[in-house]
Amino acid sequence: MEPAHLSREELKSAMRALLIREPRLFFEVVQELREEIDNVPEEDHHSEQQKWWAMIEAEFMQLAEVFRGFA
Repeated sequence: MEPAHLSREELKSAMRALLIREPRLFFEVVQELREEIDNVPEEDHHSEQQKWWAMIEAEFMQLAEVFRGFA
């Protein structure tokens, strides 16, 4: 089965729904993604990819801090 491709709006909507309905799960997923990023060997990163991961990680951590009280 081929993975479904979400539009940007569909992804934002799904993330928002998870954050509102299941803040603890949202926080756990953010933490897991952060750990996965931390475990990727440096030699596997390309400079552009590394820049995007850093931006994504920063966004997730800001969201996690905002909603930490819900978890």
